[in-house]
Amino acid sequence: MRRTGLVDLVEVVRASSSLGAAKPDPAAFHAALARLDSAAATAPYVGDRLDEDVRATVGAGLTGVWLNRTGSAEDPGDIPTIMTLADLRCSSTWSSSA
Repeated sequence: MRRTGLVDLVEVVRASSSLGAAKPDPAAFHAALARLDSAAATAPYVGDRLDEDVRATVGAGLTGVWLNRTGSAEDPGDIPTIMTLADLRCSSTWSSSA
């Protein structure tokens, strides 16, 4: 986190080894939410793998945001897409209820 410059932007990091499940299993996302005392509707998940990260997240009830660093032409459907983490803004626009 320090090396990427994200250490000051992220409050909590959870590894699948501490959750009892790993993505794309919805249980992994729900376990992380429970440990954060957060609701799925208010928790965006940013991932760079469209299927394993983002679509799995959406299937678990969270808002998925695709980090498409490579400029892939794959159609993400109605999934919000960013090209770089600099494009990410903490906002209610990432809420699944938006």
